[in-house]
Amino acid sequence: MLVLSGGAYGERIAKICSCLSVPHDVLRNPENSIIDLDEIVSALSNNKYSNVAAVHSETSSGVINPVVELGQLIKQHQPGEQPNLGFVFARD
Repeated sequence: MLVLSGGAYGERIAKICSCLSVPHDVLRNPENSIIDLDEIVSALSNNKYSNVAAVHSETSSGVINPVVELGQLIKQHQPGEQPNLGFVFARD
């Protein structure tokens, strides 16, 4: 699993993975910035992930991550794979 963490919720997902012994990698970025798409490209190019966990809106910072672009990156860099993309998301 690839966990994209930019705050409290992303860190909670990583902690749950650790507690449940789920193999995972964590990409961390500062709480006041969106997820780093270049780092994600690198991770997806060098590893195969069956799951990607991201937080759409980190309520602690108000950051809204680019989920459409993230989905496109997964499709582009892991062709033939059907990763599950899970989100904690914001409502309009």
